[in-house]
Amino acid sequence: MLFPQGFPRGSFILISGEAGTGKTIFVYNLTRAYLKKKEKCIFVSLDEPPFVVEENIVSPPEDIPPKSLTIIDCFSFRSKYLLYSGSTLSTQYSNVLYVSNPKDIKALQRLVHYTVEKFMSVNKGLIVIDSLTEMISLCDANSFVEFVKTMRSLYARKLGITVVGTLTFGIKLLEGLDDLLDYVADIIIDMRYEPEYMRQGLLVRQLRVRKARGCPHDTRWLTFSVENGELCPVNLISNKRYLEVSAKRIDPPLE
Repeated sequence: MLFPQGFPRGSFILISGEAGTGKTIFVYNLTRAYLKKKEKCIFVSLDEPPFVVEENIVSPPEDIPPKSLTIIDCFSFRSKYLLYSGSTLSTQYSNVLYVSNPKDIKALQRLVHYTVEKFMSVNKGLIVIDSLTEMISLCDANSFVEFVKTMRSLYARKLGITVVGTLTFGIKLLEGLDDLLDYVADIIIDMRYEPEYMRQGLLVRQLRVRKARGCPHDTRWLTFSVENGELCPVNLISNKRYLEVSAKRIDPPLE
């Protein structure tokens, strides 16, 4: 709906918004859409353990080839129980690569590069980083900037792999870096709670395309709800009543 002709491959996409506005659900949906098109995906998870990521992306596993998703687990280092428990050592539909020290950004970058070379093809697939906010809390600003620039220049620009990162704004750690990310990003999708409803104590989620290079796009706010892990459109009628309309799932726009 917001990208009537899709968006270019090799884009660096930033999903930005407050906590709880649906950024992670959005990238889960986007990853599932790529997998259903039989394209390989890498999901760098800093906010959730791998079994949670897999459950949200490949459940139900219809039309998704086994092992087409690689999860780089930068979460479980915090807990030896999560890292070594049997429930997370193997998954049915994903390759899982554990990172013992995600504070070492150069080592993480080498692991991403190894995974891309082993599993990905040129001009195909998706790399998701969830979240950039958590990453900057683990490393210094210079290492973070170099990581982001490498993701954009090497994987998005040179290899044509779409790269998506989530960002929670309002975090002091990001002061001075959010402008850089806005500049680097080819596409910026903002997510928010609708302000008028929020003043009434209701949390109604919306998204819009703030910036998109090289493709037609709609910049109006689109109101949505989440039903069974799916993003669904919502109609806000003129008198500001909250009314859901029946509609089939919106697949995230692909190239």
